[in-house]
Amino acid sequence: MITKTDIPVCNTEKAYKCNDTSCIPLHRLCDYLPENDCQESVCDKKILQCYPNASPYCRCRDTTKDINECDEPGTCDQKCTNLVGTYKCDCYPGFQLTGGKTVDGDGISHPASKCRAVGDDPLLFLSNRAAIRQYNLVTKKYHPLADRLDSAVAMDYWHKNRTLIWSDVSKEQIVICQMHNKTNIFKYDDGKNQILIDKNISTPDGLAVDWVHGLLFWTDTGLDSINVYDLVNNKRRVLFNTSLEEPRAIAVDPTAGLIFWTDWGKFFKLSGAFKQKSIYFRYTKD
Repeated sequence: MITKTDIPVCNTEKAYKCNDTSCIPLHRLCDYLPENDCQESVCDKKILQCYPNASPYCRCRDTTKDINECDEPGTCDQKCTNLVGTYKCDCYPGFQLTGGKTVDGDGISHPASKCRAVGDDPLLFLSNRAAIRQYNLVTKKYHPLADRLDSAVAMDYWHKNRTLIWSDVSKEQIVICQMHNKTNIFKYDDGKNQILIDKNISTPDGLAVDWVHGLLFWTDTGLDSINVYDLVNNKRRVLFNTSLEEPRAIAVDPTAGLIFWTDWGKFFKLSGAFKQKSIYFRYTKD
């Protein structure tokens, strides 16, 4: 004998209720598997159990047609192949799928979709003025890199040469040192760090490495200037030292020959420069 309590309760926002009182999740209904159809098939007709946009779990659709999940932006990080009732994610050469299948808060299973570069774990470098640490984005662990610093503010990494560069505004210096293995870096007080720039420099609040051409760009708030240093040929040049008040953050796009910086003066500005035949031409947006 079937009692009232034996009959499953359907949440009609998330499931389709068959005439025999069974419930089928809407995202699985008529996905070409027999268990995802009612005993008296409903997959040969249109099912309009909800109004369009009424529920995030419901797709008012013709159930005789397959849904192309690849049409939904963000389904896969890189490559998406639609399959009958499901889909498959792939990555471009140099990347690999990670994470495996996932299940969201509604119990919906999704194939692996995230792509990450093949190679060592991605690392994040952090500075708190007194020390520089690295954070492994996969293992979620910190590792000390350089300590006993005075005031390390700006920082960047030259990946090709495994080189870390940072500015110390208290000592009025820009310092450079190389990784000696995959997990550590020379300590600041072991004599292995090289003072790259300590002349004609005041407050290097921002710096950025052009990793393609081996150039170091930095802002100097004390001298109100934008500067560049050739890390290969050890040559230095002042790019701009007029119409600047408080130049701070700086970024570089080496493929386009562009640099960008902010000016925190009386009127905040976002400025930039583009390179043509070794000459940088400047432009500003207030």
